[in-house]
Amino acid sequence: MKTFCKLCFFLILLPLVLISCVTTPGDRSVLVDVNDPDRIRFSGKGSAAGIMLMGAMGPMGIAIGAAIDEGIGKEISVAASHVDFDLDELIRKAVFEEPCVISSVTVRYYGFKMVSGSDDLAAPSLDIILSSDTVESMGLKYPGSENEETLSAPLGDLKKDGERVSELLGQAFKELLAKACSQK
Repeated sequence: MKTFCKLCFFLILLPLVLISCVTTPGDRSVLVDVNDPDRIRFSGKGSAAGIMLMGAMGPMGIAIGAAIDEGIGKEISVAASHVDFDLDELIRKAVFEEPCVISSVTVRYYGFKMVSGSDDLAAPSLDIILSSDTVESMGLKYPGSENEETLSAPLGDLKKDGERVSELLGQAFKELLAKACSQK
């Protein structure tokens, strides 16, 4: 009876081990490097106000405009922190979903910018460098051009909804990675 139990255990365990080996994905580790400052940034309303204020206040007007954008970027970061926003994890997830092998991602800039021609919509803004063992480094920006259709959301929503912030940045990373993989 003991031999029969051992045989049954072995026959059940062996297929489970073999199945787990087959379904485990290969090592798709990716090195993620985020240039300083590592925070969500914003560009838009303050930049425009700074240029207008420069006429009246000189260089101090530009500084005030930059401070406005920094404050908006901080509000978006606070909303994202409420949902435990993790840029590294977001990138690793996006890389894992792509069929091409990417060994490193350097993030030079990430954040949001105002959509041209809109008073309220903000779009993700990314500047990254992708590398792999088989292809040289490739620099990519999202959006690729001013005329490119982009993901966007009302700025007020981004200041309050960290899930939306994470969703838009994640989708923008996925679009960039898909573009890079199709170019290889």
